[in-house]
Order: sequence, then structure tokens, then C-alpha cells
Amino acid sequence: MANSEQRNKLQISVTSTKDGAIFHLSGFLDENVRFESVKVPPLVNLIFDLGEVALINSIGIRSWVNWMKSMRDRSFTFRNCSKAMVDQINILDGFLPPGSFVESFYVPYHCDNCDGSEKVLFRQGREFEKGTADRAERVAPPANVTCVKCGGPMVMDVIESKYFRFLKYRR
Repeated sequence: MANSEQRNKLQISVTSTKDGAIFHLSGFLDENVRFESVKVPPLVNLIFDLGEVALINSIGIRSWVNWMKSMRDRSFTFRNCSKAMVDQINILDGFLPPGSFVESFYVPYHCDNCDGSEKVLFRQGREFEKGTADRAERVAPPANVTCVKCGGPMVMDVIESKYFRFLKYRR
């Protein structure tokens, strides 16, 4: 049990680069999260790699929102957002700080032939454009996603109108 608890515990590594501080999060965002122990470099640009966040519960949400609020006057970029993160972005207005930029996120795909699943990375400017006051959002999924297990075609395993909701323009 201790090994699975350790494996699921949220791990955060921070790297300072010329582009800003990159935070890599991996594991569960839950009641065990202690963001106050994370040393945030005094850089303006904060980049969060969220591809390995597997689960978020209500206490983890509260901790996350409070942590984001504590880092005022910063620029926020979110990349490789996992499905767990996208679901929360869609459910809770304010989950991401105002003016945040979502650079990329994963979309789950499913193979009906072998019951396989894959995550496909959607990138700003390629597979999606966020909506603005002047134009509607755009989602352009890859034409063909092939299952790595059986070679069969894969289909998006989300309700598009709900999963891509965060791309719509909101004041």
C-alpha cells in the first residue's frame, strides 16, 4: 500500500529556464497536496506541464485554486493538460488564473476493434484555436488516429461539445 500511495502522491519539479519557470506535476492532486512547500522562482513566466496529473478531488481543487491565486502578477502557460485537468477547467470557472494560455492538452481516443486507448496531444495553432471576441473557437482533430495495438481506426472518446467548452470565448 505504501508504494501505491507514494506513486500516486503529487510530485512537483521546478526548472528555471530563459523562458520562465517550468513546473512539472505528476500524480494525484488531492488532500495530500502541500503547495506551500513548493519554491516558486521569482520569474514572471510560469509554465505548467500537467500531462501526468491523473486525478483531482475537491480538496485538491481548492488547494490548486488558492496556489494559483497566491502567484499574482505572473504570466501562466499550461501545456500537456491531462484529461483530469481539462475536465476541471471546464467545470470550474476560475480553475485557471485570468489571462492563462493553454498551449496544449490531451484528448482521449478509443479503438473499437481491440478496446485500446490513446491520448492525442492537441496543440494551439494546429489542432485548436481558442475563441476570442472576434472569432469562434476552432477544433481540427487529426484526420486519422491509428491504434498502436491493432492498427485499427480510433475515435475521440469524449463528448466534443463538453470537452472543448473551455476553448469558447468567455469574458
